[in-house]
Amino acid sequence: MRELKIKEKYANNESLKDLLTNIETRFEREGEIIYSNKRNTLKSFFIDGIGKIVIKKFRARNIFQAIYYTLSGTSKAGKAYHNAIALEEANVNTPEAIAYAEIKGALLLSHCYVATTFTADKDISELIDKETDHQLAKALGRILAQMHEHGIVHHDMNRTNILYHRTTNGYELSLIDINRMKISKKADFTEYSDDFVRLTDRMDWVLEIAYEYAKQRKMNADRFAMHIAHAKYMHNQRLERKKSLKRLFA
Repeated sequence: MRELKIKEKYANNESLKDLLTNIETRFEREGEIIYSNKRNTLKSFFIDGIGKIVIKKFRARNIFQAIYYTLSGTSKAGKAYHNAIALEEANVNTPEAIAYAEIKGALLLSHCYVATTFTADKDISELIDKETDHQLAKALGRILAQMHEHGIVHHDMNRTNILYHRTTNGYELSLIDINRMKISKKADFTEYSDDFVRLTDRMDWVLEIAYEYAKQRKMNADRFAMHIAHAKYMHNQRLERKKSLKRLFA
């Protein structure tokens, strides 16, 4: 049992349709592995008329997750596809959504796939936590402000999910791993702060990002920076408690 959605601009591409119609067998036999673990696998494929694309396979971790995604009617792949379109509409960079496919067994969703355009951009891991790169900090502040202006919260805004390339004006950033993203006009600054706390443990970085963000959104910069600093402190305290509990029961 299969559900397949292809973006309209790619819907007449026969090479793509053939790949996605036979995605279960072709994904296992073809493509070049980019990344793989127990839950997810990323592979690249070349499609005539499009070029290199990336397909990510999601697996249900357990029976409870399979039941949840079946009953909710939205898989991780479906969320990633629709969230990419929402980011595009908000003028926030992300690899372009191409298609998604959901594979169901007799009753439950077993696994799913999302296809996007390929990017060779690297993540910001090697750039952050060093001496503050003011251009990168400002770019992070701007992309967060742009997202939040449109009610978009990433909810997994860590360094490995932010890609970059350099331009004559500094950095151009794009976001990946967006299936946890939430879009809500009712989101508030408590929820928005979740996108700051995983970026870095360097408070100088956190504050400069917060100041640029406040500038973009025409907010009181000192007050907002204090709010983010407090959110970061509370986040670190929660992480430390979790580590202590793990050590206690290890």
